[in-house]
Amino acid sequence: MYNFDLIAKFLKKQIKNTKFENHVYFAGGCVRDKLLKRNIKDIDITVELPNGGIEFAEFITKKLNVNSESNPVIFKNFGTAHFIIPFRGKNIELESVMTRKENYRENDRKPDVENATLYE
Repeated sequence: MYNFDLIAKFLKKQIKNTKFENHVYFAGGCVRDKLLKRNIKDIDITVELPNGGIEFAEFITKKLNVNSESNPVIFKNFGTAHFIIPFRGKNIELESVMTRKENYRENDRKPDVENATLYE
C-alpha cells in the first residue's frame, strides 16, 4: 500500500532544518513490514522530544495545510496523535508518539506515560 522509502524521503524533506530533524523514527509494524518486504498498511512514528508525537503531528499537518479541528486527533494523556497527510494524490494515515516510558496499574490497560529517550 505505502512506499516506505518515498514516504521517508518526503518526511525527511519536511523536517529538514527544524527541531524534528534527527529526532523522528519509524516504529512498529511499518518497520517489521519493510524488513519482511510486505505491504505497509500503516505508518507509526516515534519522536525523541518531549511531547514530540503531538507536536510533530501538529507541525506536519500545519506545514502541509491539512491542519483542522479533526486533523490531527490528539491523545494528550498518552502523548500520541493520529493524522492524515496528502502524498502523491493519496491520503496517508500516520500515528506519532513521543519516546516514552509506560507504567501500568493493576487491572488497568491504560498506562501512565512519561517522556523517555529512544534507548529507554
